Amino acid sequence: MDPISTVEAALTAGVATSAQPLVSQALKDAYQGLKALIVRRYGDKPKVQEALKDHEEDPETYAKPLQKALRSAQIENDDEILRAAQHLLTLIQQQQVGTGNYNIQNSGLVQGQIIGGTGHKIDMSFGEPPKK
Repeated sequence: MDPISTVEAALTAGVATSAQPLVSQALKDAYQGLKALIVRRYGDKPKVQEALKDHEEDPETYAKPLQKALRSAQIENDDEILRAAQHLLTLIQQQQVGTGNYNIQNSGLVQGQIIGGTGHKIDMSFGEPPKK
């Protein structure tokens, strides 16, 4: 994932998860911290501030405008923001695992898939792969 997409994904996930009632305070703090860091560093760029505000209200609609604003501000060169975004994504992933939620994305043929950490031994045997 490129740096701009990482920051946008972290902000999107932060919006979605921080609104949930059982989310850890550390996750909420990391999300607010990432937003505050972006505003502190790039607050002189009105497009960044506007895109952040719009994205928080409607992440799906404003994902591309946010990416464009972040790219024009050259946020991809800001290591501290990238570390904060990666930290937030790590916290969100831990929160999902802790509550039994998984985000699985398959981008090819799948013959067998095990999701979760059940600790059971599972054997799979496959013949011919599925036809396209």
